Amino acid sequence: MPPHIYALADDSYRSMLQYKMNQCIIISGESGAGKTEASKIIMQYVSFVSGSGKDINRVKDQLLSSNPILEAFGNAKTLRNDNSSRFGKYMEIQFDYAGNPIGGLITVYLLEKSRVVTRAEGERGFHIFYQLLAGATDQQLKELQLKKSPEAYKYLSTSKCYSVSTVNDQKDWNEVKTAMTTLGFSEAQQTTIRKTIAAILHLGNVEFQADTVPKAQGIDTVHVANPDEVEAAAKLLGVNAEFLTAALLFRSVSTGVGKRLSSYGIPLDHNSAIYVRDALAKGLYERLFLWLVSHINTKIKSSLSTTEILSIGLLDIYGFEIFQKNSFEQFCINHCNEKLQQVFIELTLKSEQEEYVREGIEWTPVKYFDNKTICELIEKKPMGIISLLDESCLIANSSDQAFLEKLDKYFAKHDHYESFLTAKDKTIKSGEFRLKHYAGDVSYDVSGFIDKNKDTLWRDVLVVMSQSTDSLMSTLFPPVDDSKKRPETAGSQFRTAMNSLIDTLLKCQPHYVRCIKPNDLKKSGNMDEERTRHQIRYLGLVENVRVRRAGFANRQEYKRFLHRYKMTTPSTWPTWKGSDRSGVEEIIKHHKLPSDEFRLGKTKVFIKNPRTLFMFEEKRAEVLPKIMIKLQATWRGYWQRMQYKKTRAAHNIQSAWRGYKSGIIYIKNQAAFLIQLKWRSYKANKYMSSVISSFQNVKSDPTLGKTTKWPPVTPGSARAEGYLILIWRKWRVNRSGLGVDTHSLADLPSLG
Repeated sequence: MPPHIYALADDSYRSMLQYKMNQCIIISGESGAGKTEASKIIMQYVSFVSGSGKDINRVKDQLLSSNPILEAFGNAKTLRNDNSSRFGKYMEIQFDYAGNPIGGLITVYLLEKSRVVTRAEGERGFHIFYQLLAGATDQQLKELQLKKSPEAYKYLSTSKCYSVSTVNDQKDWNEVKTAMTTLGFSEAQQTTIRKTIAAILHLGNVEFQADTVPKAQGIDTVHVANPDEVEAAAKLLGVNAEFLTAALLFRSVSTGVGKRLSSYGIPLDHNSAIYVRDALAKGLYERLFLWLVSHINTKIKSSLSTTEILSIGLLDIYGFEIFQKNSFEQFCINHCNEKLQQVFIELTLKSEQEEYVREGIEWTPVKYFDNKTICELIEKKPMGIISLLDESCLIANSSDQAFLEKLDKYFAKHDHYESFLTAKDKTIKSGEFRLKHYAGDVSYDVSGFIDKNKDTLWRDVLVVMSQSTDSLMSTLFPPVDDSKKRPETAGSQFRTAMNSLIDTLLKCQPHYVRCIKPNDLKKSGNMDEERTRHQIRYLGLVENVRVRRAGFANRQEYKRFLHRYKMTTPSTWPTWKGSDRSGVEEIIKHHKLPSDEFRLGKTKVFIKNPRTLFMFEEKRAEVLPKIMIKLQATWRGYWQRMQYKKTRAAHNIQSAWRGYKSGIIYIKNQAAFLIQLKWRSYKANKYMSSVISSFQNVKSDPTLGKTTKWPPVTPGSARAEGYLILIWRKWRVNRSGLGVDTHSLADLPSLG
């Protein structure tokens, strides 16, 4: 099919299965260009084409259910986009080797938490605030001490935008609740989440008034003008209202060490109190968001080891941003886009052309803009912008202006840096510096850079929150560590996270979705040609097309190419005994490829046209059924022979066993016969001895033994007794000279 989001998703899924290699899909483009929607479409497609089953469908539902939650807590309406991702997300969809989804893993980057407390006019805070007010029941709102109207809350009313025509907050709230249930959020956890969101709204309404009598000399101290809002927030957070009030109005300072250690509170002025209030609100929201992601990961992550799974990674990260006022968040976001553009350049322009040269392929270089110098300007140690910002954060009482002066000192002559003092272009305002990004020039206002980079909550606030009676809240705010080690700054954390992300992407087979924003009106069917042309130009798509047209659509190592297509040529199938390169040459020769359709490098074969590769795949698909039939026939023959041999062996074993059993029975019968013979002989001899003993004096007996008692007859001696009686009677008759006693002869037993 022609270039399409489905085609790219299908290609990544099948490449993962075919080559057993992890894939990644890098979705990039400006804010509002459609990156989040592209990500959701890819997830839906992969979910549709992969396997099914009770457990598999459960995993699919959980993966898809993560989207409504992350969008509710991480997306917001901006001037350019009604559903802008205000955080970066890399989602790995994990599969087994059969291609069935078995889990996932979500990594998030740099939530724009400042949006909780302030934003440009015409924008909204994170969706979840408006969804809660629109979708919660009256009873829930009563328990949270909230009103349905967003205008009642300072954090929401500051930008004067409460609804969006393309967003249905009530419907989205119901989807979030369903998704939370699907992902195993308990009712208690969902209640705490609602309480946290409500507590942030109450904190935003906390106001401070100057004390008529200052608590300390030289400081315009303040007190809470509406303590009921602090009490409402404290109740929802499960903390002591008095302690929370003290944390908002005072800052503890410790002096001395050991036994001389003492601590006292310094009252805050109006600006400091507002800073602490807003820092707590931002910290609460950020920690809640990170906990949500962590909880989702525990539910969807596979228990298998990384060697047992394959994955497709979806990178949906904030697009390049140029606003009227650009601050620390835009600086980090645009740095992220610079890094991703560098990966794109490395993998599609630079590395590809270098590979042609390395492989000995004749090549005319295509020139392109390499943004490596901009990336180094921002992140290089020890003299990059982030390093200098960290250094300024370490200096006591350092200011944003001092940081800007330091940048001017080190980068005044850099080709991609300008400021009010160093540039001839006086459109740059005082307190700003300009970077020449790949997507265009962006001026950054340094106001707040140091505070946002420090990204710390004061210890007093942390102590109060760590004492919460709510189990989830105590998880978000663990006991305070007394370590003096300085926490890593937000800029350094982001730099480390970006480098880790790039390492992850480079380990995968990359695919690219370049989202083009046709206009700034957020309307369909309206193509601003100049706007579109500018995006195509700075994304490097023109150079990429040139390289692709002049270069080769596919390249594979000889061994891999031979292994995949050797069955299409009789001379290389089933076994090729020559070198891998000669085998590839034999395949190409057999299929009569034109010489301009391929090149043979030192270690790889390069295919010019995708249609040529499709032809190889079609030939392979044609011959595979025949090979499978032959394999099946060979296997069936082998299996039948094995079955016959097993049957013959069973027959032989049975025959031998029967012979053995018959021999044993014969021997037992012979032994029994001999025993019986001996026993009968013994009994007969014993009987005869008894008869002889009884009749030994019969000659001298006047009756010739007529009165002699015969011995008892034993079993088997009856016939012998009959013969003996007959013999005795004949003897007696002959001895006495009498005739035969016929009466006595009639008593003889039958001998027949």
